[in-house]
Amino acid sequence: MIVSEYFTFEGESYVKAATYDEVLYKLKRANDKVSDLKSKLEKSEMENTSLQDSHIKLYNDTKDTIRYLKDENKSLKQSLQNMTDVCDGSCFSDEEDDMDKLIAELQDQHQQDCIKINQLHVTIDTLVDKYSRLRKSVGMD
Repeated sequence: MIVSEYFTFEGESYVKAATYDEVLYKLKRANDKVSDLKSKLEKSEMENTSLQDSHIKLYNDTKDTIRYLKDENKSLKQSLQNMTDVCDGSCFSDEEDDMDKLIAELQDQHQQDCIKINQLHVTIDTLVDKYSRLRKSVGMD
């Protein structure tokens, strides 16, 4: 049996003749292509669902982390406020100022001690020279 296809191209009509087996073959190929595309679509939909699930999980985890960090930040701010209230703000700055003053005083004292030691060395050298000259003048050397 012969089946014909009728189509038009650029305003002219054509008739294409084909056998029934050829039409069945083309139909089978088209059905195979449709089923391949359906399976690809299903696979894509499954991947899309998986991606959406992982996105939702990541979004929720991020929200939980942000919530936890905000709570921790609030707690730390409250602890700092409590510490500031207890020491009236003077615990932190005065202690450092006192330490800086003490360090400066100790460094100054050390410098003065070094000067005094050098003066004593000069005095000892001078006395030794005088004693040596005195011994020479008396004739003990």
